[in-house]
Amino acid sequence: MHPSLIPSFCGKGFYGLHVHEAALAYGVKVTGATVHFVSEECDGGPIIAQKAVEESHTEAAVNGSILSAMQDILVQAAGDTWTLTTILAATASSNAA
Repeated sequence: MHPSLIPSFCGKGFYGLHVHEAALAYGVKVTGATVHFVSEECDGGPIIAQKAVEESHTEAAVNGSILSAMQDILVQAAGDTWTLTTILAATASSNAA
């Protein structure tokens, strides 16, 4: 999970409140959270789900909004990934028969 809408504010050095500081300093109007697969590249894996939230004026407010968005999309992504895994397993099983 990443506390921004990848590809914005990600990569080396962008973690925790550093992400929110950068977003506030840049003046973005919308930020969010991303669930993505892990790859060798920092924050470079395929995106599974994203959720946008309006930018607030303080790091604490942004952090609260992002944490809520992260909880929402983590549940969504887990369900979607489980469903996809089930479909792929069923497909592989029927192809083997």
